[in-house]
Amino acid sequence: MLRSNRKPRRAVSRSLAVGLCFVILASACGSDDDQRIDAGANSDSSSDDVLAEITKRGKPEAVVPDAPATELQIIDDIEGSGDPVPAGATVTVHYVGVGQDSGKQFDASWDRNEPATFPLTGVIQGWTEGIPGMKVGGRRTLIIPGALAYGDSPPSADIGVNETLIFIIDLISFVAPPPPPAPPAECAGSTPGPNSEGGSDVSAEITSRGKPTITVPSEPATELCIIDDIVGAGETVPAGATVTVHYVGVGQASGKQFDASWDRGETISFPLSGVIAGWTQGIPGMNVGGRRTLIIPGELAYGQSSPTPAIGPNETLVFTIDLISFK
Repeated sequence: MLRSNRKPRRAVSRSLAVGLCFVILASACGSDDDQRIDAGANSDSSSDDVLAEITKRGKPEAVVPDAPATELQIIDDIEGSGDPVPAGATVTVHYVGVGQDSGKQFDASWDRNEPATFPLTGVIQGWTEGIPGMKVGGRRTLIIPGALAYGDSPPSADIGVNETLIFIIDLISFVAPPPPPAPPAECAGSTPGPNSEGGSDVSAEITSRGKPTITVPSEPATELCIIDDIVGAGETVPAGATVTVHYVGVGQASGKQFDASWDRGETISFPLSGVIAGWTQGIPGMNVGGRRTLIIPGELAYGQSSPTPAIGPNETLVFTIDLISFK
């Protein structure tokens, strides 16, 4: 078993050494001897062919660095072929995961003899950032600092708090993400409201304006639309951000409030990748300090699977959202 206080038991391969040189020293490394190893896959290879090639090469052995990582390191041990994986894709991979501090394997799809498939929007940040750019058939090592792994909330006793993790990943196939939806239109007949005051204390400004009263449309919505009741003076929220907001939610059919952070006396923070589609699509473009109303058709809300009896199946929902901050 490899230990963090010992040198790795096996010599670093040529491709790994070149990768480390690039990651650590960047332009200080010469390129005369750099080589890429073709994985033997190409754009015409089926996923079964690639899996067979990867299976033949066998489960990799991780080389554990002596010190924890301070930033994400990406090392292409074997270069794949074809188009690179785009951000947000869904990938099918074989992988091994080892803790830097313990030197022990905590997970491996190889041991289950079954590749794993998952979207890059639903994994640790080190994978979200470290897998794009891989090519099918390739093998990549990610050395991930604890802040981009599980931080102070590891999911297993086999992973230490803020432990650096080493993953070796073989890419079998991927599916590119769908194109982003068009930005929502302004609701018919609406006009933007006044600008927010701006200043350093956005939370105080929003608190002083108080809980909003929602006007419910007379008919269900057929598409998402927005009303900027107050235009924020701060920066603009990008897609995929994590936002901190106050909000009120009302059902169009019932006309009744089903949820409000205002009533709990506390704001809420969440990533836009983990909420209903109407919020994922409707909040980007808001400015900090702004107040926006979203009128969301049922198919972009909860559809047939309402989380509470207070929301009907496929019910149009109306949310008014005050944006305090984002990251």
